[in-house]
Amino acid sequence: MYDADSLTFVLSKTDQGFDTTQYIKQYPELADQVSEDTKLQWTLKGRREDRERELSAEEKLLNQNKKTIRELSKEVKDVTSRLNKFAGNSSPLLPTRKRGVNDSTKSKVPSLLG
Repeated sequence: MYDADSLTFVLSKTDQGFDTTQYIKQYPELADQVSEDTKLQWTLKGRREDRERELSAEEKLLNQNKKTIRELSKEVKDVTSRLNKFAGNSSPLLPTRKRGVNDSTKSKVPSLLG
């Protein structure tokens, strides 16, 4: 009648609908035995919910940081482009005289020594 897969499904659905609080009310003699497990279950459930909230907050922060990185990358590219255009428009300074030991030509720049 049942194979292993369908039996597992039936048991998991039964476990899913199990209400521990109602069970303890029905069988008060088991309350002491089940109370430690119930406390642990609620503690673990609370911790899991806390971790899920933390994860959600971290994912939001991660997405904000990714957006900021994209915006900053675009700004860096824009500034780099403008700097390249500025550097392309200016001409390099050419030296006005040779520098060397045997330099006999006079400088076009006035000397401070006279």
